[in-house]
Amino acid sequence: MAGVLAVPLTLVPELANAGGFVVVHSPEVMDPPLLLINAGSGPGGAVEYLALFAICPHAGCELAWVSEDDEVECPCHGSRFARDGTVLHPPAVSNVPTYPVGADGRGNLIVQLA
Repeated sequence: MAGVLAVPLTLVPELANAGGFVVVHSPEVMDPPLLLINAGSGPGGAVEYLALFAICPHAGCELAWVSEDDEVECPCHGSRFARDGTVLHPPAVSNVPTYPVGADGRGNLIVQLA
């Protein structure tokens, strides 16, 4: 389906535990890659997943999740972003786009790209 990316959880074991993250490169997301995060249990105890644009708007470096701070970080120059993509710490001055994501109950993460 156009505008939707299905990621089988069996292919991303990094997401099996809270705090795990992975950058997904997909033919459906030509450029840029997506940062997928297991953010732990949300309301009601269900696993909360996050999906963000995986490239820092400052210098184009690939972003990483820092679970102990509940933030996304650029390892190149230290920019920090909230889980909703809002820039928290420069040198980046623009936010990182986020995408709706959730588990489909059949072992896939479904990311709404459009």
